[in-house]
Amino acid sequence: ELLVALLCPQLEDPAGCETGIRTWWAGIGAAMYPVFLEPGAVCGELGNCKVKAMVGEPTCDECIAGVALVGTVIGSDAKITDIVAFLKGDGFCGTTPDAGACGGFIDATIPAAMPILGGVLAERAPEYCCTLSSSGVCC
Repeated sequence: ELLVALLCPQLEDPAGCETGIRTWWAGIGAAMYPVFLEPGAVCGELGNCKVKAMVGEPTCDECIAGVALVGTVIGSDAKITDIVAFLKGDGFCGTTPDAGACGGFIDATIPAAMPILGGVLAERAPEYCCTLSSSGVCC
């Protein structure tokens, strides 16, 4: 619902966007998140793997900054290019009954969707740090 509300009104075909989100987003998320938000890869991209191991559980401020940085990374042009290529290929569209329509949807939505999702991630970082951390940091 978040993308339907925030993304679709911005696009040329809001109704088509809404249909595509409702049709494909669960599959897109299931394909994309394990690849692009895999914890080892993310901490490697952020340069935080060794830091976390040395200092243990992050503080609230460190957690918020880290989540916000993940939001920045997933909204970057380079990462969006990687995500689009992955989704249009065998990562997602190649597994759907209509790869062409799927690819068109990916091209029309993902470049605008990822910065929105990254912004929401940063905006809700304190909530995520509280509810998703093992120690309830930021609660």
